Amino acid sequence: MLNQVSTGKLFTDDNLFLQPLNNYVAYTSEKFARYIQAVTEVPDPEHFFNIDEFLDLANTNKPVIYISPQVIYSLHRLIADNKDFLVAKTDDLLLIILKDLGDVPIISTDQAISNKCKKSKDFKVSKS
Repeated sequence: MLNQVSTGKLFTDDNLFLQPLNNYVAYTSEKFARYIQAVTEVPDPEHFFNIDEFLDLANTNKPVIYISPQVIYSLHRLIADNKDFLVAKTDDLLLIILKDLGDVPIISTDQAISNKCKKSKDFKVSKS
């Protein structure tokens, strides 16, 4: 049922006993689509954080992000697995970055990650 609502597909002759639910599926599908649209509408970061290219040049304190290797590998896997949905054209910058990164590292446990990155617990990412 959830699949029918999320895709907006009505029940066909294969499911005669479920066809009485088609009105509900149609109504709920529209509601679900509006909800997903509202959830995915976000303002541009520049507007939300009230920043521009000149603020970055004038700011003496550069932002620093601490991120664990596990998060980096997980994000790499997530983007690689869903690149067909994320990329609109073949020369997209995201595809170029994924190609430069290569295959997603196969790390099975947190211990393996910490062994791989013994020098520090977190990576420090900053804009220089």
